[in-house]
Parts: sequence; C-alpha cells; structure tokens
Amino acid sequence: MYNGPSQPYQRTYAECYRFRGIDPGTLSGRQIVECRERDLESYSKWLLETEMFEPALTSIRGATVHGHSLRLAEDGLMFDMLQRCIVGDEGIVTYVKDQIGEPPLDRAVAVGKPLDDAWAKAHSTIFHSLVGSAYRDDEEYIEYIVRIHSLRTKYGFMPVEE
Repeated sequence: MYNGPSQPYQRTYAECYRFRGIDPGTLSGRQIVECRERDLESYSKWLLETEMFEPALTSIRGATVHGHSLRLAEDGLMFDMLQRCIVGDEGIVTYVKDQIGEPPLDRAVAVGKPLDDAWAKAHSTIFHSLVGSAYRDDEEYIEYIVRIHSLRTKYGFMPVEE
C-alpha cells in the first residue's frame, strides 16, 4: 500500500532475525507468515506493538490475503474483500470478523486510529516516485544496497567484510 509503514521485504527480514521457526513469504504488496500455532500470539503481539503496524495501511489476515488492492477502500482502510475490520464512529479501526472472515468475534478488537497521511509519508520505508520518496533520492539507502549486493556477490550467503 502507498506509504505503508514497512515494505514487505523489510518486514520479512525483521521476522527472520527475531523469531525461530517462522517462514515469512514476500509477495508483491503483501507478506505472509507461517509459524507454529503456539508462537502465533507472541508474534502477532510484537507486530501490533511496533511501527511496522498501522491500523489503516496494514492488515492482519488468515485467509484470502490476495484480496488486497493497490488502493484504499472508501473508509481509508487497506482494501479487504471480506471486510474483517471497520472504522468506528470515533475513527478507531476495529476487527469485527476472525482472520478467515467469519463473523462475529466474541468481542470486537480495537487496534487504534489511522495515522496522519503526512506522518505516514514521512516515515514510510516504501519508495514511490509519485506519492512518496523516490528510491534514487535516498543516498544512504543506495549505499547500503550496493554494499549488500557487493558482499553477497563476492562472498555468498554469509558475507564477511575485510
């Protein structure tokens, strides 16, 4: 999603470094996580409490993750064809269905208010030349990517700088 808090690849790297027995999969505009059921709650709690989660631009889904779109729904949320969450009267995003889209939950789960568009644009890690920052404009990031590419090309999976 435009100006989301974290691009899928960065979320995958963070998960691989922080959790054992997790298998994140990165797709075009979404990121899927497979893990042991016993670890799912602690992983989910971590995700919801970090800056990688934004109530309107990030969604937690257990099925039909491909039901997203590169647009926002009318209420400003990331598009979800099963409408697992809604924006309440006070502007708070609330999950009302379970992760496979079956209503109702025992109780609705409020996850917070969407962040301001200007803040999201300023703090997004996603490069986009039309609605955000262009990739080529970030010199520090270019230097980092060139370094990683060079080390992986020269030294394989576990690069060591000399």
